[in-house]
Parts: sequence; structure tokens; C-alpha cells
Amino acid sequence: MTTILWHTADWHTNKKTGVRVPVKTMEELDETRASPFQRFLWRSLLDQADTVAELAKGTKAEIWTVFGGDMIEADIKDRQVPMHSRKMKTIRDLFTDTAVPATKISRRLFMVRGTQAHVGDEEETIAADLNCEMHPDSKTYSAHQWLINCDGVRFHIQHHGKLGRLPWTRANALNQKAIRLMVHYQFQRRALPDIYIQAHNHTFATGDKANPILTIAAPGMSLPDDYSHRIDADLPDIGGLFFICEKGRIFDWDVMLYQPKGITEWSLERTQK
Repeated sequence: MTTILWHTADWHTNKKTGVRVPVKTMEELDETRASPFQRFLWRSLLDQADTVAELAKGTKAEIWTVFGGDMIEADIKDRQVPMHSRKMKTIRDLFTDTAVPATKISRRLFMVRGTQAHVGDEEETIAADLNCEMHPDSKTYSAHQWLINCDGVRFHIQHHGKLGRLPWTRANALNQKAIRLMVHYQFQRRALPDIYIQAHNHTFATGDKANPILTIAAPGMSLPDDYSHRIDADLPDIGGLFFICEKGRIFDWDVMLYQPKGITEWSLERTQK
């Protein structure tokens, strides 16, 4: 059997810079519409789903989707993050509607827990509602770390992880993580995972190819916010990952990246038109 694992993370749905459906009826029958930037994120999500579905059709594969954490924004610490709603039921409904492109094509779903300040405990509630897979240790529908055997390919997946902020330092933390995982698994006398995936940083990067574990920092589905501008962070990477697995081998894998429109130039000629 061939299986495609689709990893998508950091949606921050309900945050005004996160992916969401274009139109949604909220509480009190108040209808909200996505911004032009959010509609770009939505089109990117649809394209990822179409890409994965087409790959599955060509290989007659099952699709397993991993929600890599920070899938909603609830601003638990009340930092006054710009959001569409502060009612948890509305936030859950908004995410469920946004997740349809993934849920309708997936045979299995996995939920990785994100940052407490963003999501609280709601990812567990959402995961139960979506009938996500239950973690074999905690017996919960969401967990901070997953070790998923996908047709013989072993994925170690978590949300949090360190990453350099500069393009030439990003691989450093991933190489360190590869060594830490090697020590951890070999100390337990267990086989090493083939792939390690982290999210949280909204940036795509990979560790050195010489490592026995392929370490990957995953892109996200959220645009820059005030914090990103304040620390002068590079623009986030938008997209997701897919892996085609069969009989213990990865036949193909790739990152699906989407480039938003850059800053429109101001010029005197434009103001006079």
C-alpha cells in the first residue's frame, strides 16, 4: 500500500493573519469575510489539497494528514491579538470549516499540540471532534510528540523546535536536533526515525543531508503580524509538506511553497493617475 503523508501547520485560524474560509457566519448571525491576504492563504491551502489528492490518485495511495500545531488562535493569555471571535465554539467551527479541504481527502488525521498561549486545550477538543487518531501513550487525540509509522517510514513530529533566524544559521539547530535524536533513540536501543519535522517558526529549512535523520522545519499558513515586524523577521514561508511512502521507502517528498505579492511601490506617478 502507498501512503501520502501531508504535513500542514501553524494555521492560526481565527487570527486575522491566519488562513480561514472566505466567508463565515459567526455568532449573532454576523457574517465575516476574509481579507485579500487571507484569501491568498485559502487558495494556497486548496492548491495543497489538490496537489496531494492528484498524487494520491496517480499512486492509488491513502492520504494521512498531520495537523502540526497552532491550528487555531484563541489568545489564551489575552494579549489583545487581533481575532475574528473570542467565543470558543465559533473558533472551533471556523477551524472545522477551514479544515474541510484536508479532512475530505484524508483517510487518517493526526493532531500535534501547539503553543498553550495560542490554543489552550482546544486542539484536543477539535481533534476529538474530527476523530483524529489516538496517541498510543497518552490515549488522547492530540499530543506534543508523535512517532508515526507510515508504511514503514518512521516520522518523529512535534510542534516546537529551535531554528536560526538568519538563512545561513537555520540548519544549525536542525543538525543539533538530529544528534540529540540519535542519542535519545540509541540510548533507548530503538531504531532511529527516518524523518523529523518541527513547525512553530513558520519557516522552511532542512538539516544537512549527511545526517541519518532528515530534519525539517515546516512552513506555516499564517502571514506576518505585529511581532514579526517588531523583531524584523524575514517573511514567513507559506505552504506544507508531502511524503510518498511505500514499504519503508520514501519515493518522493517535497515542500509546497506559495509566494504572496510583495510590497507595492509608491511613486509620484502612481499618485497622479
